[in-house]
Amino acid sequence: MTAAIGGIGGIGPAAVNGGSASSASGTATVSGQAVTEQDFLTLLAAELKYQNPTQPVQGTQFVAQLAQFATLGGITSMEQSLSTLASGLGGGNPLLAAAPLIGKTVGVASASGVSSGSVTGVSLVQGQLTLGVSGLGEVPLSQVVSVSGA
Repeated sequence: MTAAIGGIGGIGPAAVNGGSASSASGTATVSGQAVTEQDFLTLLAAELKYQNPTQPVQGTQFVAQLAQFATLGGITSMEQSLSTLASGLGGGNPLLAAAPLIGKTVGVASASGVSSGSVTGVSLVQGQLTLGVSGLGEVPLSQVVSVSGA
């Protein structure tokens, strides 16, 4: 069947076979339109209902298309899990973002000029990220003007 089926924005089966998958949204993109799993099942039911009885569609085609949607769902779930894992590993944690500065020499701007010292620790004080700098004490990260060292 190559004619467009109504109810799904005029998307025909030929367009679905030539579409692309998008793992971020759990949909397939067909001719610039998003097709969800529900749209696919509606399309499948309509295709079965209106198929030519003398030339029925092969069941293996339906199984292959369902497998593609199942794979898309699995990829979407995996992406969400990896995103959660990445954020848990420091994607949104400023302490973990600043931790690589420990052991580095930083230049700190002050009213008397730029002083330098080695970073000995990182802390979060009243919502502000501070560095423990040898010889200078606790210094707000916003006052750091240079970083050097191995």
